[in-house]
Amino acid sequence: MSEVLEKKKKEKPKKPKGPIRTGAVIPFLVISLIVVLFNLFLLDSTIKKTIEFAVEQVNGAEVNVSKVTTSLSDLKIEVGKIQITDKNAPAFNMLQVGKVDFQLMWDALLRGKIVIDIANIEDILLNTKRSSAGEVFPVERDEKTGNSKATQELLNKTKKEFDGNVFGDIAGIMAGGSTGDVTKNIAGTLESKKKFDE
Repeated sequence: MSEVLEKKKKEKPKKPKGPIRTGAVIPFLVISLIVVLFNLFLLDSTIKKTIEFAVEQVNGAEVNVSKVTTSLSDLKIEVGKIQITDKNAPAFNMLQVGKVDFQLMWDALLRGKIVIDIANIEDILLNTKRSSAGEVFPVERDEKTGNSKATQELLNKTKKEFDGNVFGDIAGIMAGGSTGDVTKNIAGTLESKKKFDE
C-alpha cells in the first residue's frame, strides 16, 4: 500500500503552463514596485543627503541643501539653495547657490548619448550671513607637519608610489621631509655629478 502511495506522489501530473509564467512575472512586478516606490518617496532625500555628506567631507563644515526635486519623465533634477559654511567663520556661508538644475534629452539618451538640454546655476553669493551658525567638524592634524591625517596619508602614499621622480620629491617635502634629503637624492641620480666625482 505504501509503495502505491509513493508511486502516486512521484507521478504527480504536471500542470500545463499557461501563456503567463507567474514564476517570472511576480518577482518582476515586486522589483518594479520597489523601484517605483523608491523613486517616489526616497530618491530626492537620498540625493540631498549624498550632496550634503560629500561636500561636508571636502569642506570640513556643515553644508545645507534646502530641497532636491527629480522628475524622471522630464529627466530633470533641481537642487535648491545650497549653503556651504565657512569653517573659519561659522556664522557665514563661504558659498551660497540659489538654484542648480539640469535636464537631459530623452531622444539622445535612447541613442546611448548624454545631452544636457538645460544647465542653470542661479544666485551665486559669497560670504552671506547664515540664519544659524554652521557646525565645523574637528580635523585631526599630524603633529609633525600640521597637515590633516587624510592629507598626510595621501602624501605618504604618493611619496612611496612616485619615489625617484619629481612628484615623489614634492610629496616628500609636503609630507614633512627635508629639502636637503631631496637634494641629495637628486644629486645622486645626476649623470653629470657622477662623471664629475669620477
